[in-house]
Amino acid sequence: MIGPEPVPGDASLGWLGVKLRQGTQPTRRRIQRWLETHPRVSRFLERSGCLHVDEATVARGLAVGLFVGFTPTVGIQTIMILAGSLSFRANFIAAFLVSNISNPFTIAPLYYGFNRLGEWLMARLPTSHASVLDTGDEIAHETLAMLIGSMMIAIPMAAIGYLLFLKLGRMLDLHAFHHSTRREEATRREEATRREEAPSRGSALQQDETRRPEEGISGDRPGPIPDPKRTLRF
Repeated sequence: MIGPEPVPGDASLGWLGVKLRQGTQPTRRRIQRWLETHPRVSRFLERSGCLHVDEATVARGLAVGLFVGFTPTVGIQTIMILAGSLSFRANFIAAFLVSNISNPFTIAPLYYGFNRLGEWLMARLPTSHASVLDTGDEIAHETLAMLIGSMMIAIPMAAIGYLLFLKLGRMLDLHAFHHSTRREEATRREEATRREEAPSRGSALQQDETRRPEEGISGDRPGPIPDPKRTLRF
């Protein structure tokens, strides 16, 4: 089973990992359903740590997924992802998601690029170039060129994905930390201002309460005695 959803700001996953999980919920639900139909695999991955969610585990999962996605291994990619996740204690979900870079829409240009790069490299290797005699030799030659070309892309992409996730994640976490620190500082200043204003408000209320009884007493005093000489007589 996939672990519980982390809340934003989860220190174990980081800001970037939280956004990655939030943006891939539909695909992760499909993976979860697949794991539910394969309970033995799910339990094995859970015990081995391949379903743990933390920054380093997700980064290794991205590296495994990128490596498998950039290799001509259609048909056995899931097996390779399982093997890579177990070998490097990587997050299986992240690896499975990223491996979808190789899909029916991208497989043709990717494989063509692998083959052309492999041919270019093999032509410059200091080895003897045997002539292609039959169809079997040609298939073997093209497959070898594709493998060499894919490795020249898959290995750097896996390393870049791993390092970039960790670097970018820490930078974004640092930015979020500074932002939250500024908010906390502003909140503390507001609370200090309220505490400073509270005594002055209390003294003002006390003065009002003192003034009100005096006004009430002065209001009850009898008025001035009228001068009899100024009294009108009818």
